[in-house]
Amino acid sequence: EIANQLGFRFTHNLKTNEIIDRVIEKLEKRDGLVLVLDEADKADDYDFLYHILENISKKTLILLTNDNKWGSKLDFRITSRLTPELVEFKEYTLNETRDILSERVKYAFFQGVWEEKALGLLAHRAAEFKDIRFGIALLKLSGEIAEAESSKKITIAHVESAINKLPAFKIKSSADFNDTENFVMKICEEFSGKTTGELYKIYSERGGKKSEKTFKRILDALSKKRIITQRPTGEGF
Repeated sequence: EIANQLGFRFTHNLKTNEIIDRVIEKLEKRDGLVLVLDEADKADDYDFLYHILENISKKTLILLTNDNKWGSKLDFRITSRLTPELVEFKEYTLNETRDILSERVKYAFFQGVWEEKALGLLAHRAAEFKDIRFGIALLKLSGEIAEAESSKKITIAHVESAINKLPAFKIKSSADFNDTENFVMKICEEFSGKTTGELYKIYSERGGKKSEKTFKRILDALSKKRIITQRPTGEGF
């Protein structure tokens, strides 16, 4: 994508390192580079970070991640070239969650449609999930349920109905899990109790293309989201 924005579009016959070298050559001709990566911990490979840190003289990197230990897992080549300033985004409080969702309501619904107690319940559950996206999803789902009933008001009953459907929505959300993560989750479910090494072997035999290091990183991410549970054994995890 960076290559495309720089006007360097013909990349299909080039190796990754060749593309990086040409992109860096173009970037060095500019006044500087500001690179912002959301969910930086989900990258399959971090060689590009090394090239940027090593070869671009004027740069600022903003790396966003939910894993506060992610930086310690990076290759020494990268960490030795980073001088990070950590900025922690605190979880939204209940009041902040309600304020954000109330603003969304103003843009998405007619005035007076939402009952105050219904919105309060929704905000409370969204705060419990510690993810504003679930609150936004609940707004939409509650509205759809009320609309299906031809109701002029969105009530506590509509919100409760939406909450009951939330687990199914959570698992199906493409924003939460990509194809690889879904693939890994199915293997974990089918072969519960296996070690990481055994699971990776099954993953590879079934056509998985990611490296074992990336596979372990996916397991760690799923464990952190409490989708799977890992426990230490004499043979690994």
